[in-house]
Formats: sequence, structure tokens, C-alpha cells
Amino acid sequence: MPRRLKGKQVEPEVRQRILDAALKEFSHRGYDRAALDTIAERADVSKGAIYWYFANKAELFVAVWEQALSNYMEYLEGIAQADEQPLVDRMEAIFVAAVSYHKKHSDFYNLMKSSYSPDLQGCAGKIENLANKLIQRGREMAEAQLQEGVRRGEVMPERVAAATPMLVALLDGLIAQWLIAPKAVPLEKMARGIALILVNGIASKPR
Repeated sequence: MPRRLKGKQVEPEVRQRILDAALKEFSHRGYDRAALDTIAERADVSKGAIYWYFANKAELFVAVWEQALSNYMEYLEGIAQADEQPLVDRMEAIFVAAVSYHKKHSDFYNLMKSSYSPDLQGCAGKIENLANKLIQRGREMAEAQLQEGVRRGEVMPERVAAATPMLVALLDGLIAQWLIAPKAVPLEKMARGIALILVNGIASKPR
């Protein structure tokens, strides 16, 4: 395994160039076929420079995956925080925003599809740990939305605890189905109906 040189200064801009180049390579070629030589060329660095910032290909992939998902969560959190509409409208907006983000960021879309590959078994543990952290972040976002619904008299308080993980699982499951079969699961068209079903199940009054 290549060793990092002691005392060498870490340059965030160079590291980010490597991550950006790796995102394109992993998303277009998948983990197994991705080449560090190509990533180095895209990032305009030497292959050795990659090993200064990342111990190996798996560590680089995990870093790309972490940054990509973190950016995605920040986007959804921004949508959730910016909207003062009723809960059903906010839920619809989040579902639509999730699909829209994947469509606008093709590299992210392809990376998420490649994450289902059996080639990633060597990274599975690290990816699972990151996924757990991001799921917790999703729970916090969902709970904030539901508590706002309680404040507005839209949601029964006693249903928040159960509804929080349900909402996270629903969004993750719908996105996973849409990634695999977008025509069979036209999520943007279904978003309003799904939001209504969800909110009616936890509402203080039917919507």
C-alpha cells in the first residue's frame, strides 16, 4: 500500500479536484472498472498525489460517496427549511426535489445506481457506517417537519415517533425503486398522492 509522505501539506483544492474527477469516473465506469490513472488525469495531478490524500481506491470511493450524499442531504434540508406550506405540500416538495436532484446531477444519479453493485463488497462496511449517519440526519430532518406539523395543528403529537423513521424509509425506498425502474415508479407524478396518504395517516384531521 502506498505511504503518505510525512510533513507534506494537505491542499483542500487539490483534494477537491481529485474528488470531482473520481465522481465522474466512478459514476461512469462503476467501482470495479474505474481507473486511478484516469482520475489523476482528470484532476491534473499525479497518480501518487491521489495516494497522498487517499490510502487506496476504496477509501477514495467512500470519500466520494460521503461527499455526494452529504450534498444531496444539504439540498433536501434546504428545501424542507425554506417552505412554510402545509405539511402535505412540504412532503410533496421533498419527494419532487429528491427526483429533481438526481436528474440535474447525472454523476450523482449514476453513482447511486452503481452503489448497488456487488463489486463494492470491500467497501460495504464503511459505506454502511456512512449510510447510518446520513439516515440519522434524514430522521432529524423528518422529525423537524413533523414537529412543525404538530405546531400547526396538522399532526397528532403521539404519532411523530413512529412517523419519523417511516418517512425516511418511504423516501429512501421510493428513490431506490425510481433509480431501478423510473418508468414503473414515476415518482414526480406520484408525489402528491404519496404525500396525501402519508399525511392523512398521521393527521389530526383528514386532509
